[in-house]
Amino acid sequence: MVQKAMVLLGIGKSEVMTYFMKQDDVGFDLEKAKKCVETYSRAVGVNCIIIDAQGETLYDTDGGGGACRFCKRIQSISKNRLSCPKVHLYGSYQAERFGGKYIFFCPMGLVHWASPLFAEGMMRGAVLGGPVLMVEPEEFLMDVGVAVFDPGLDEIDDDEEETTNHQIRLAESRYAPYLLAETLIRSGNWGIVYVMPN
Repeated sequence: MVQKAMVLLGIGKSEVMTYFMKQDDVGFDLEKAKKCVETYSRAVGVNCIIIDAQGETLYDTDGGGGACRFCKRIQSISKNRLSCPKVHLYGSYQAERFGGKYIFFCPMGLVHWASPLFAEGMMRGAVLGGPVLMVEPEEFLMDVGVAVFDPGLDEIDDDEEETTNHQIRLAESRYAPYLLAETLIRSGNWGIVYVMPN
Protein backbone atom coordinates (compact mmCIF):
# COMPACT_ATOMS: atom_id res chain seq x y z
CA MET A 1 0.00 0.00 0.00
CA VAL A 2 2.79 2.44 0.87
CA GLN A 3 4.62 1.53 -2.32
CA LYS A 4 1.49 2.24 -4.36
CA ALA A 5 1.09 5.59 -2.61
CA MET A 6 4.74 6.41 -3.37
CA VAL A 7 4.25 5.52 -7.02
CA LEU A 8 1.19 7.79 -7.07
CA LEU A 9 3.32 10.54 -5.56
CA GLY A 10 5.93 10.06 -8.31
CA ILE A 11 8.53 8.28 -6.24
CA GLY A 12 10.30 5.63 -8.30
CA LYS A 13 10.87 2.04 -7.20
CA SER A 14 14.59 2.62 -6.76
CA GLU A 15 13.82 5.43 -4.34
CA VAL A 16 11.38 3.34 -2.28
CA MET A 17 14.12 1.56 -0.34
CA THR A 18 16.00 4.80 0.38
CA TYR A 19 12.84 6.74 1.25
CA PHE A 20 12.79 5.47 4.83
CA MET A 21 16.50 4.85 5.22
CA LYS A 22 17.28 8.12 7.03
CA GLN A 23 18.05 6.98 10.57
CA ASP A 24 16.58 8.31 13.78
CA ASP A 25 15.62 6.57 17.02
CA VAL A 26 12.99 4.35 15.36
CA GLY A 27 15.27 3.25 12.54
CA PHE A 28 13.64 5.21 9.69
CA ASP A 29 12.72 8.78 8.84
CA LEU A 30 9.50 9.17 10.79
CA GLU A 31 8.67 12.62 9.40
CA LYS A 32 8.78 11.39 5.80
CA ALA A 33 6.75 8.33 6.78
CA LYS A 34 4.14 10.58 8.43
CA LYS A 35 3.82 12.71 5.29
CA CYS A 36 3.42 9.63 3.09
CA VAL A 37 0.86 8.03 5.40
CA GLU A 38 -1.08 11.28 5.77
CA THR A 39 -1.28 11.63 1.98
CA TYR A 40 -2.33 8.02 1.54
CA SER A 41 -4.95 8.33 4.28
CA ARG A 42 -6.47 11.44 2.71
CA ALA A 43 -6.40 9.86 -0.76
CA VAL A 44 -8.27 6.70 0.20
CA GLY A 45 -10.31 8.06 3.13
CA VAL A 46 -9.13 5.42 5.60
CA ASN A 47 -7.28 5.80 8.88
CA CYS A 48 -3.61 4.74 8.82
CA ILE A 49 -1.08 4.23 11.57
CA ILE A 50 2.67 3.80 11.77
CA ILE A 51 3.97 1.34 14.34
CA ASP A 52 7.49 0.54 15.46
CA ALA A 53 9.05 -2.94 15.52
CA GLN A 54 7.49 -3.61 18.95
CA GLY A 55 3.96 -2.70 17.83
CA GLU A 56 3.78 0.68 19.58
CA THR A 57 1.90 3.36 17.66
CA LEU A 58 4.21 6.12 16.45
CA TYR A 59 1.66 8.04 14.41
CA ASP A 60 -2.08 7.82 13.84
CA THR A 61 -3.78 9.89 11.13
CA ASP A 62 -6.98 9.79 13.20
CA GLY A 63 -5.27 10.82 16.42
CA GLY A 64 -6.72 7.81 18.23
CA GLY A 65 -3.44 6.28 19.37
CA GLY A 66 -3.69 3.18 17.18
CA ALA A 67 -7.09 1.88 18.24
CA CYS A 68 -10.09 2.54 16.04
CA ARG A 69 -13.15 4.30 17.46
CA PHE A 70 -15.17 1.09 17.17
CA CYS A 71 -12.69 -0.89 19.29
CA LYS A 72 -12.55 1.88 21.87
CA ARG A 73 -16.34 1.82 22.24
CA ILE A 74 -16.46 -1.95 22.46
CA GLN A 75 -13.65 -2.03 25.01
CA SER A 76 -15.39 0.59 27.12
CA ILE A 77 -18.45 -1.66 27.55
CA SER A 78 -16.74 -5.05 27.39
CA LYS A 79 -14.78 -6.72 30.14
CA ASN A 80 -12.51 -8.36 27.55
CA ARG A 81 -9.69 -6.06 26.51
CA LEU A 82 -8.62 -6.44 22.91
CA SER A 83 -4.93 -6.07 22.22
CA CYS A 84 -4.92 -3.98 19.06
CA PRO A 85 -1.12 -3.43 19.17
CA LYS A 86 -0.53 -7.20 19.18
CA VAL A 87 -2.89 -7.68 16.24
CA HIS A 88 -1.21 -4.85 14.33
CA LEU A 89 2.25 -6.26 15.05
CA TYR A 90 1.14 -9.73 13.90
CA GLY A 91 -0.17 -8.22 10.64
CA SER A 92 3.11 -6.41 10.07
CA TYR A 93 5.13 -9.60 10.64
CA GLN A 94 2.92 -11.41 8.15
CA ALA A 95 3.40 -8.58 5.66
CA GLU A 96 7.16 -8.96 6.01
CA ARG A 97 6.84 -12.72 5.60
CA PHE A 98 4.62 -12.56 2.51
CA GLY A 99 6.50 -10.05 0.41
CA GLY A 100 5.54 -6.65 1.72
CA LYS A 101 1.77 -6.69 2.02
CA TYR A 102 -0.79 -8.48 4.13
CA ILE A 103 -4.56 -8.11 4.54
CA PHE A 104 -6.13 -9.45 7.72
CA PHE A 105 -9.19 -9.39 9.95
CA CYS A 106 -8.97 -8.05 13.48
CA PRO A 107 -10.81 -9.87 16.30
CA MET A 108 -13.82 -7.58 15.74
CA GLY A 109 -14.16 -8.71 12.10
CA LEU A 110 -12.87 -5.49 10.54
CA VAL A 111 -10.31 -5.53 7.72
CA HIS A 112 -6.81 -4.03 8.03
CA TRP A 113 -3.80 -4.14 5.75
CA ALA A 114 -0.12 -3.85 6.58
CA SER A 115 3.12 -3.06 4.82
CA PRO A 116 6.49 -3.23 6.61
CA LEU A 117 9.01 -0.39 6.75
CA PHE A 118 12.57 -1.53 6.16
CA ALA A 119 15.89 0.10 7.02
CA GLU A 120 19.25 -1.60 6.60
CA GLY A 121 17.54 -4.79 5.50
CA MET A 122 15.48 -5.14 8.69
CA MET A 123 11.86 -4.39 9.47
CA ARG A 124 11.85 -1.29 11.68
CA GLY A 125 8.11 -0.69 11.70
CA ALA A 126 5.01 -0.93 9.58
CA VAL A 127 2.24 1.09 8.03
CA LEU A 128 -1.26 -0.20 8.70
CA GLY A 129 -4.48 0.89 7.03
CA GLY A 130 -7.98 0.37 8.30
CA PRO A 131 -10.22 -0.63 9.79
CA VAL A 132 -12.77 -1.00 7.04
CA LEU A 133 -15.97 -2.97 6.86
CA MET A 134 -16.02 -5.25 3.82
CA VAL A 135 -19.75 -5.99 3.92
CA GLU A 136 -22.80 -3.79 3.93
CA PRO A 137 -23.55 -2.50 7.45
CA GLU A 138 -27.12 -3.76 7.11
CA GLU A 139 -25.80 -7.33 7.10
CA PHE A 140 -24.69 -6.84 10.70
CA LEU A 141 -28.10 -5.64 11.85
CA MET A 142 -30.16 -8.18 13.74
CA ASP A 143 -33.75 -8.84 12.68
CA VAL A 144 -36.19 -8.66 15.58
CA GLY A 145 -39.56 -10.28 16.00
CA VAL A 146 -41.67 -8.82 18.79
CA ALA A 147 -44.22 -11.31 20.12
CA VAL A 148 -47.75 -10.25 20.90
CA PHE A 149 -47.99 -10.03 24.67
CA ASP A 150 -50.10 -12.42 26.70
CA PRO A 151 -53.05 -10.41 28.04
CA GLY A 152 -53.04 -12.59 31.16
CA LEU A 153 -56.77 -13.19 31.11
CA ASP A 154 -56.33 -16.73 32.45
CA GLU A 155 -54.42 -15.46 35.47
CA ILE A 156 -57.03 -13.01 36.76
CA ASP A 157 -58.27 -13.86 40.24
CA ASP A 158 -61.98 -14.01 40.94
CA ASP A 159 -61.82 -10.91 43.15
CA GLU A 160 -60.15 -8.90 40.29
CA GLU A 161 -62.64 -10.09 37.67
CA GLU A 162 -65.03 -7.15 38.15
CA THR A 163 -62.34 -4.46 37.94
CA THR A 164 -60.59 -5.95 34.89
CA ASN A 165 -61.71 -4.99 31.40
CA HIS A 166 -60.90 -7.95 29.16
CA GLN A 167 -61.19 -5.96 25.94
CA ILE A 168 -58.72 -3.32 27.14
CA ARG A 169 -56.24 -5.98 28.25
CA LEU A 170 -56.56 -7.71 24.86
CA ALA A 171 -56.06 -4.42 23.00
CA GLU A 172 -53.05 -3.49 25.16
CA SER A 173 -51.45 -6.88 24.56
CA ARG A 174 -51.49 -6.12 20.84
CA TYR A 175 -50.75 -2.38 20.96
CA ALA A 176 -47.71 -2.47 23.29
CA PRO A 177 -45.69 -4.77 20.97
CA TYR A 178 -46.60 -2.51 18.05
CA LEU A 179 -45.24 0.53 19.94
CA LEU A 180 -42.09 -1.40 20.86
CA ALA A 181 -41.55 -2.43 17.22
CA GLU A 182 -42.05 1.16 16.04
CA THR A 183 -39.51 2.42 18.59
CA LEU A 184 -36.95 -0.17 17.44
CA ILE A 185 -37.52 0.80 13.79
CA ARG A 186 -37.10 4.53 14.55
CA SER A 187 -33.81 3.88 16.35
CA GLY A 188 -32.30 2.60 13.09
CA ASN A 189 -30.10 0.12 14.97
CA TRP A 190 -31.98 -3.01 14.00
CA GLY A 191 -32.66 -4.95 10.82
CA ILE A 192 -36.22 -5.97 9.99
CA VAL A 193 -38.54 -5.44 12.96
CA TYR A 194 -41.96 -7.05 12.91
CA VAL A 195 -44.72 -8.01 15.30
CA MET A 196 -45.19 -11.76 15.33
CA PRO A 197 -48.70 -13.18 15.51
CA ASN A 198 -49.55 -15.71 18.19
